Amino acid sequence: MRVLIVEDEPLNATRLTSLLQKLDSAIVVAGVCQSVSETLQWLEEKPKPDLLLLDIHVADGYVFELFKTYKEDVPVIFVTAYDNYAVQAFKVNSLDYLLKPVQKDELQHALQKFKKRQSAENKNVHPVLLELAQQLGKNYKTRFMVKLGDQVAAIRAQEIRCFHHEDGLVFLHRGDNKKFPVDFSLENLFELLDPSVFFRINRKTIVHIEHLGKMHVYFNSRLKLELENIPEDDCVVSRERTAEFKKWLDR
Repeated sequence: MRVLIVEDEPLNATRLTSLLQKLDSAIVVAGVCQSVSETLQWLEEKPKPDLLLLDIHVADGYVFELFKTYKEDVPVIFVTAYDNYAVQAFKVNSLDYLLKPVQKDELQHALQKFKKRQSAENKNVHPVLLELAQQLGKNYKTRFMVKLGDQVAAIRAQEIRCFHHEDGLVFLHRGDNKKFPVDFSLENLFELLDPSVFFRINRKTIVHIEHLGKMHVYFNSRLKLELENIPEDDCVVSRERTAEFKKWLDR
């Protein structure tokens, strides 16, 4: 879940960020803006956030001015030191109206309202269709820049056999068995890669469906892949991922 915070007091913004991450580790604070104009620019240039967390009185005026220009349907939680704007707040898609200093339990309650709203909107959508819609709406990384001596080259995603973590680094393994270090963790890559063609089989290896090679039944009903230049143990699909891996292969 991506949240945009609009707050012109840095200490308050930091505290809100900390509270959000403590309440739900899946929350990503996508940005912090300090004014209406900065917020409009951010919303024009960045992907739409899932939730807006807005102070009412910011550096260049009242945040209600934002909604005269921005017409996207994004849920809002207002955070303010003033209690006399509640009626106006609930006219602009507001989920809740929290007074500063925001208490953890109040913010948690507001987030629960947001999640219930999301659930209600999605309950009639088939899970597979929802997943496809989410994938279609996301731009996955299609090429990676790597160093070749004193030169730089772009490797297309379809050329990549796997990503493998070794000796504290992550390496991109190309189809011709050449490997190159990349400046991404496997966790970062998991978010950047198209999940229809890439799968993380264990904590050290992400594979491409077109470069799997042979697979063998392994101990405890797991699967073992044949991946050149990858240590044998790192070619085994972990127990907790095996069922999901089989579903991924059978799509």
